[in-house]
Amino acid sequence: MASRLLTFVVWALVAASGLFWGLKLFTHARGLPDNAQATRQVVSQGGDLSRLLGTVVVAAAEEEPEDASDRFKLLGVVAPAGHIGPGVALIAVGDQPARAWRTGAVVDGDTVLLSVGKRSAQLGPKGGPVSAELNLPEPAVAAASPARPVLSIGAGGVHGPQGQGPLAQPRPMTAQPAPQPAQSNDDDE
Repeated sequence: MASRLLTFVVWALVAASGLFWGLKLFTHARGLPDNAQATRQVVSQGGDLSRLLGTVVVAAAEEEPEDASDRFKLLGVVAPAGHIGPGVALIAVGDQPARAWRTGAVVDGDTVLLSVGKRSAQLGPKGGPVSAELNLPEPAVAAASPARPVLSIGAGGVHGPQGQGPLAQPRPMTAQPAPQPAQSNDDDE
């Protein structure tokens, strides 16, 4: 029985191999469309070979440190009610995505979120003076569209803006008799 099973497995492998190579050899590959073009890779031969040849590159003089308010961008705040509890500010540092920072958290290096106001956040060293204050821009006033009246639905019906009273009275639901099917007259015959 084992020899029959082994023979079957060997012949199955031979058939699978023959099918694979037959499809590889006797099928035609699809050609490229007429408008296809080969890409050309341009390799730059020029460049600075000084590091390759062993010269030491001296670092340029340090640039002036940029202003802290330029590195940090305030995107939102959650100010504490009545200055009780920590506030949270949504701040983006440099090119990094914005993160939520609690009051007292280290934002970058030795810069700490000192306090959060209604539309601002103050940054500085821990226990030190404020080195940067970030403010949110003023919200845009939606003066283009007039205010829409507010409708409310209550027990007395649908009410319009204040002082106008009900716009429609609710109708009680009553059971109506089902319509009777129309009777046909067979007098035509």
